[in-house]
Amino acid sequence: MTLVIALVVIAIGLAVSFGIGLILYKVFPCKASKTILKGDLFQDCRGHPCLCIKVDGDDIEGVSLVDGVEGSCSIEHCHPPKLTPREAMDMTERLKNNG
Repeated sequence: MTLVIALVVIAIGLAVSFGIGLILYKVFPCKASKTILKGDLFQDCRGHPCLCIKVDGDDIEGVSLVDGVEGSCSIEHCHPPKLTPREAMDMTERLKNNG
């Protein structure tokens, strides 16, 4: 029974995370970029604005401007949208204020 509850909690957490990312994508619509370079800003799969710190072929690595967590995305599979500095700043402020 405890395992079932834990799995339900995890499923709800994933659904909420996905939902927040989807909502942010709708609030801050931008087109996916095929070219993200080191130093560019992009939106990761969690919906966080990130600073690109490494490009390795199709894979990009970035640091979240919200919580400082490093992550990676695939340009081909994740289709991360490139952000302007203003978009990234607005998203960061909104996420920090709303949790």
